[in-house]
Amino acid sequence: MLQAQAERQQQVLKAQATAEALQIITNTLKTEPGAKEVLQFLLAQNYLEMGTKIGSSDSSKVMFMDPRTIPATLEGMRSIVSDNTGGNSNPLFGGEMPTVNNNRPN
Repeated sequence: MLQAQAERQQQVLKAQATAEALQIITNTLKTEPGAKEVLQFLLAQNYLEMGTKIGSSDSSKVMFMDPRTIPATLEGMRSIVSDNTGGNSNPLFGGEMPTVNNNRPN
């Protein structure tokens, strides 16, 4: 029983930390001029690291996305979330979901 409570508390703390991190990112994107480029770099870096981890498993099946389509994918996910909430709001983003600017060349 104590182990289950400890695991639950760990999950709650992790969720709270994630929400706080998302709030910090959202605030930074709103106030810092170069933050968007930094975030895009970090996302690309994590994407590559994820591919390396997935590819190292003997039983994994890997499907890579064109990194240029990731912003459009995120925009689609944002659209789904905002449709489910009846608007463009989400408490994790301070009441407003950030928009993704897809700067892909035509």
